[in-house]
Amino acid sequence: MSDSSPSDVLRGLFHDRAACSTLRQDKYKIILKCAAPGRTSFPLFVKIYQPRGLLGSLRDSLGFSGGSRSLRMARRLAGLGIPVPRPYGAITNVNRIGWPSGSLFAAEWMEHMVPLREFTRDASRKGAQEQDVFAPLNHSLGRFVALLHNKGVRSKDLNDGNFLVRRSDDGSFQIMLIDYEYTELVRSFKLKWRLGNLAQVTACMLPFGEHAPEQVCAGYASAITGFPADALAREVRARAVSLLARWKKNIDSRFDQIEARRTSS
Repeated sequence: MSDSSPSDVLRGLFHDRAACSTLRQDKYKIILKCAAPGRTSFPLFVKIYQPRGLLGSLRDSLGFSGGSRSLRMARRLAGLGIPVPRPYGAITNVNRIGWPSGSLFAAEWMEHMVPLREFTRDASRKGAQEQDVFAPLNHSLGRFVALLHNKGVRSKDLNDGNFLVRRSDDGSFQIMLIDYEYTELVRSFKLKWRLGNLAQVTACMLPFGEHAPEQVCAGYASAITGFPADALAREVRARAVSLLARWKKNIDSRFDQIEARRTSS
């Protein structure tokens, strides 16, 4: 039996998610893994963009919905040679009067890869040593960031939820980019953008090894010219430490708010 058309499959997911499991949900987005919905021959990664009021609906009606933007960017990145999951499609939902009410983007689920966040935490729990696992991973991440920059890809948010990773039998790492909401293509790169991306990636990896800045920057410098690894690492370390502290403070603040609501109820 042949696969259903992408439009038919995706339109159904706005109302019927029996074949899906929810990975994350907030008031703006729902992220799903859908096990071969609508007779597709492979599972899908699905991101549903929730309605955001009149202005959001107007933007969707003009073809600028979150789903369509993600699809366009995924295709552009793939065309540039950036490893991304194979895009499947996008669709905008409409209500009974024909007004947009949310959108959806879907890509092939990469069965043999895991989010960087999941990989690092699992490796740490298993007692992985820095030199055996995290050092080559950091080097690979640095090279991946260099690939993005060499291709003119600027991301404002390179966190550990935006990468998929897979370790091969020879110890090397395959990496994919999976979130394109804050991504754009630029003609030239400002130094602060380079440092910002490297600091974001390094801040994710610092909890798993004190040499993460040097390892990430060594990978970056090996794939891009004009950036001495040692000098780069000194600047990136300072920025990553500050960023990590800010993330922790934000997390602690959220827990404090939760506890205050609990004790006051």
